[in-house]
Amino acid sequence: MRMRMRISMLLLAIIVTTGIFMTGPEQAQAYVLPQDPAEPVITLDFQGSRLKRIDDAPTLSILANGTVVMPQSYAHSKAYEDQISEAELQELLDFIIRENRFFNYDSETVEAKLSTMERQPLPVHFSTTVISVNADNRSKLVRSDALGHGPMVEETEQLLAIKKRLEQLMSVVKLGGRDEVTSWLTIANKEFGLKSLEGASLMPASDAPLKSEDLQSVGRWDDGSMYVRFLRREGARSTIVTINITAEGERHVTVAGDGD
Repeated sequence: MRMRMRISMLLLAIIVTTGIFMTGPEQAQAYVLPQDPAEPVITLDFQGSRLKRIDDAPTLSILANGTVVMPQSYAHSKAYEDQISEAELQELLDFIIRENRFFNYDSETVEAKLSTMERQPLPVHFSTTVISVNADNRSKLVRSDALGHGPMVEETEQLLAIKKRLEQLMSVVKLGGRDEVTSWLTIANKEFGLKSLEGASLMPASDAPLKSEDLQSVGRWDDGSMYVRFLRREGARSTIVTINITAEGERHVTVAGDGD
């Protein structure tokens, strides 16, 4: 009897340790990837810009092997390539598919909802966002004109969240990886702290340090100049910390709040 109890307790320990029966948000879903490692799993593109493209490939492609490809879409831009781990790719897919229900997006339903709202004509230079996902033996491509401008519904809010997440990944790649983001965060937080100490009335109430997820955009130019921008939103208030590096290597940091 005691031997049976010991075996039962041992089996229970194995189940608890390995998580065989684990369910819920703690267990990330594993999404099936294309067998071809060079096949795109996620793409992001912006179409309709007045600028002439020199490469029609998507602005961002994430391949099944984790390779991140960002071609030189325009004459003034640069090409980048990086690598993310399988775990990072799976987490990104989970954010897109489960959290923001990408495969449930239905363009006709969205348009029907938006048609009931008051919409103003938008400038023609606003681009069309194109996002595609190829995983779990399913593929879908979604197009959205002037995403983030004009009235929004739940589906377009989710699509915008996906777009912002992919744009942030692009910014990380442009900087040279997560370690570089940390270095730029140190600079940004130093200036952010100094501005907060000045008691600027237009800064958010929270003086917590900026985080890597606050990275908004990165720009690099052929002459060596660049900028890194962090954006924090708290309710209706926001803070933007921009680090500019001139072609001569001089650094200028600006911190702006709502109304600055």
